[in-house]
Amino acid sequence: MSTAIDEEDQTASLALALSVAEYFDLEQRQAQEIAGEVAAATAQWRAEAQRFGLTRAQCDRMESAFVHTDLETALSFA
Repeated sequence: MSTAIDEEDQTASLALALSVAEYFDLEQRQAQEIAGEVAAATAQWRAEAQRFGLTRAQCDRMESAFVHTDLETALSFA
């Protein structure tokens, strides 16, 4: 399942989200700041999951949803 970011491309990517920022009345810098804020919160996902009792194996299975190039890029905006 995915949510389309624009009308033609259903790719889930930070680059695509930033490319359509103006459509949502956001300047590029605003969109980057939001991405940075979300990335900073998301970067703590493993500690939060463990705090709620998830095992290391469960976290390892979810890792690819959180740790990827888009996270690294978004963190550079934080």
